[in-house]
Amino acid sequence: EIYFRDQTSSGYVDSAKSLEVTDPGNSLTREVHFYSYSDAAAAAKVIYFFEDDDQISSVALTVTAPALGETPATTATVPADAPYTAGTPTWDPADTAFGEKAYTVSIPVTANTGKSFADGCVYTVNGFMATYADGKVSYTFPALTASNPDYAIVVKGGTASSYVAKKGASVTLTATPGICQKFDHWEVVGGAVTITGNSFTMPAGNVIIEAVYADNHTFGDWTYDDEMGHVRTCTVAGCGAQERGSHTVTTWTPNAGTHSGECTVCHGTVSGNHDFGAWTSDGADTHSRECATCGYKATAAHTASDWIIDTAATATTDGTKHKECTVCHRVLETGTIPATGGEHTHSYGSEWKSDADKHWHECSCGDQSEEAPHTFKWVVDKEATATEKGSKHEECEICGYKKAAVEIPATGTATEPVTTAEPVTTAEPGTTTEAGKTTEPGTTTEPGTDPQSSRTDGNRYLILWGVLLFVCFCGILGVIFYVKKKKSKKAE
Repeated sequence: EIYFRDQTSSGYVDSAKSLEVTDPGNSLTREVHFYSYSDAAAAAKVIYFFEDDDQISSVALTVTAPALGETPATTATVPADAPYTAGTPTWDPADTAFGEKAYTVSIPVTANTGKSFADGCVYTVNGFMATYADGKVSYTFPALTASNPDYAIVVKGGTASSYVAKKGASVTLTATPGICQKFDHWEVVGGAVTITGNSFTMPAGNVIIEAVYADNHTFGDWTYDDEMGHVRTCTVAGCGAQERGSHTVTTWTPNAGTHSGECTVCHGTVSGNHDFGAWTSDGADTHSRECATCGYKATAAHTASDWIIDTAATATTDGTKHKECTVCHRVLETGTIPATGGEHTHSYGSEWKSDADKHWHECSCGDQSEEAPHTFKWVVDKEATATEKGSKHEECEICGYKKAAVEIPATGTATEPVTTAEPVTTAEPGTTTEAGKTTEPGTTTEPGTDPQSSRTDGNRYLILWGVLLFVCFCGILGVIFYVKKKKSKKAE
């Protein structure tokens, strides 16, 4: 161990200087290591070590440095071909994850066989000078501190005292209501934050907050708008918001087709169609139904159905039948079907019997045949116009059963009504149509169509074809005459 004192220095050694020391007992020049330190008593000095083949003069260890929230490293590495090995690091304090504090690592080191650590051996961890004791190299890393970046603040419908802030900062919110708006509350859309009054403490993350407002209009009086309701308008300048409401009528005046009354809010006259319930029998002659709104009671006479077979007759037993009102279903008449008295051949006839769901042919004994569900089509009874409602009903194409008519709303546009085509019907031979014409067998007519006019149109087409054929025939004769005349001239 050779000590050199720098006579020109005032306490520090110039590490950039280079010296070569040769061992006189050996022809090889040994490697020289420079280490410097300051000492009040010894001033500055440089210590040089000659590398001994059996002595280890420096130990360099590497371990993953602490980082906030990370798990402490459990392995350490040494340089390639190093004459020593490293054991498992231990940490003090022994936390499972690094926090905001200083941590000391202690790494066991063992010299390879035949080697030993020199008394002046220099120990480093991650390039920093470390201490050695009891076979372990120790180093204390600087204390960890968390970073505190700026986070964004977004306020919808208001403003904030700052639009960026660090964790822990106090932020104040201000609502900015519009016309006829009243601030109600703040709503946190994003971010872990609790708002107290109009302020909050900034969390470690971005924040999105929205101001929620309630309407604060000053409305005028209600005015009649239409049959459905009334309206009132905000009187605040620049607003113009409107609010609608439904009519409230407490006293209705019933009429035959409608009822009317005065709205207690806007005092407009309101009218509407009756809201009838189901028909119920009043007795043997009539049935009635009542409007649920105004109490108007509509009464009508019963409409008897065809005979409805309850029990068909057999050869030895009478059957039963009845007629009922097609509207309220009150039984109007009952009857007996005589027993057939022996072998009976059914005669169903061509007349269709029907109810609301199906139709059939029926024998006098009550037996039914060709029962089938109705096949409905829409039939327009009255076309709707721009100002008047129309009506239509469903009618079975097979038996002619009709459902109750329903309303067609007014079109609201002044246009010509569209004619709905009526179904085509085949007239029986010898029957008289609406136009008063008697049809020929096999003639097909449409309701309201004069079959004679169809026959006239056919005659017109025949005449046209006859004229065309005559013209063609004349043209052919003219060509023949021209050719013959030309041949006779050549012969002369």
